[in-house]
Amino acid sequence: MSSTTAAELEQLAEGGAVRKKISETLTYRDMDGMIDNLWSVLYTTGYLTGYVDRDGMYILRIPNREVQEIFETDIIDWFNRTVRQDRESGECFHQL
Repeated sequence: MSSTTAAELEQLAEGGAVRKKISETLTYRDMDGMIDNLWSVLYTTGYLTGYVDRDGMYILRIPNREVQEIFETDIIDWFNRTVRQDRESGECFHQL
């Protein structure tokens, strides 16, 4: 996961919006792998709300205060743990 994603998560937590392509037909198998799927999962589960712009991209925001609190604690914490694990895995891989 990239620093761009971290910045976008922070932008949402601060009340901003992000512009993303969303797939509303994800399966559980699709949830791993691509960071783009993170945005689709957050949107389809209601953690983000949005509308489609002229180009077919979604403008996403956090919908309310309750989700805002969950987002600030749980989602950003999960992201930070995932990034840390990815780095550790990458470092182990480079040592082989």
